[in-house]
Amino acid sequence: MLRPLLFSVLLAACAASAPPAAAPLGGTFTLGNEANEQESLDAVLGKSRYSVFLFFTADCPVQKAHDARMRETVAKYAAKGVAFYAVASETKIDINAERAEAKRRAIGMPLLEDKNAVFADALKVEYSTHVVLFERNRVIRYSGAEDSERVHLTAKVVPHLEQALDAVLAGKDPAVKSAEPLGCPLRKH
Repeated sequence: MLRPLLFSVLLAACAASAPPAAAPLGGTFTLGNEANEQESLDAVLGKSRYSVFLFFTADCPVQKAHDARMRETVAKYAAKGVAFYAVASETKIDINAERAEAKRRAIGMPLLEDKNAVFADALKVEYSTHVVLFERNRVIRYSGAEDSERVHLTAKVVPHLEQALDAVLAGKDPAVKSAEPLGCPLRKH
């Protein structure tokens, strides 16, 4: 009689100490793809179990400094089934010029248009180079800086995004779920 009661108490204690499940991002979002068609966020997320969105500004020097490192990250994790998308959320930009610059710099991912910064605002994204790692079900697993450095890229860098990707691909929660973004302020409004 005492054993079942003890087991129930231990089970309840373990359940109470488990972290709460993250709520999926609510709302309706559409993003303009490179064919100038609107796609729902759910359609974009449905293409892969995990998707990374990189908020992109073509003229940001911090973004340019991270291009090579992000290309390496894309190559490494796309091979593991992770989808990558750049997102242009600034208003008063020429999306075709942004896409041409992204292509010239070979960023390795399609550039989606977030008209009126609706998606960026919902995610509270304020800077370019901000990355957001989503599960297919809209749960955010990581949000913030790609890594710990702004422009002087050293060997001592902490690769926040890669650590989060390694964790989720291993079926674990990322140890760090957010880090302060280090890019240029987005001109959204």
